[in-house]
Amino acid sequence: MGQDEARRYGFGMSREAHIAFVTIYLTILLLVAGFGVLRLAAALPFRAPLWNRPAAAVMRDHPYPISDPARLGPHQATYPPIAMKLHQEGDVLLRLTVLPDGTVGDAKILTSSGSPQLDASALVSVGYWRYWPARRAGKPVAANVTVRVKFKLAT
Repeated sequence: MGQDEARRYGFGMSREAHIAFVTIYLTILLLVAGFGVLRLAAALPFRAPLWNRPAAAVMRDHPYPISDPARLGPHQATYPPIAMKLHQEGDVLLRLTVLPDGTVGDAKILTSSGSPQLDASALVSVGYWRYWPARRAGKPVAANVTVRVKFKLAT
């Protein structure tokens, strides 16, 4: 290439601009995902897993049937702007642990959308959702619920 010809990278940017863009984009993505993970981790109460607890304690904790958690208000995930630009769509299937106070304590991806941006947005968004907690013997208890977060662009 001659001096007048500058090599173009993604979105027609120069090499320096492309590196700066990618660096800023990844930093923002990691910060958003990191704060969501920290927020979810802070809400988790510590409890020994069932396999580390005596059988009598497990049975004592489960004498009555558990009702399912119910959603309170609309549950929508934020569509990431970069995913909109790239025309990415998909569904994310999540397993949530709804705590006795109705907040989401843990979120795990069961089925990915295939887009890291959509998956991260779904995980961060569910941290703000509220539920009417599950109940056992009339008392609120933690329970798991499976939800599907849909990302579809308007046509």
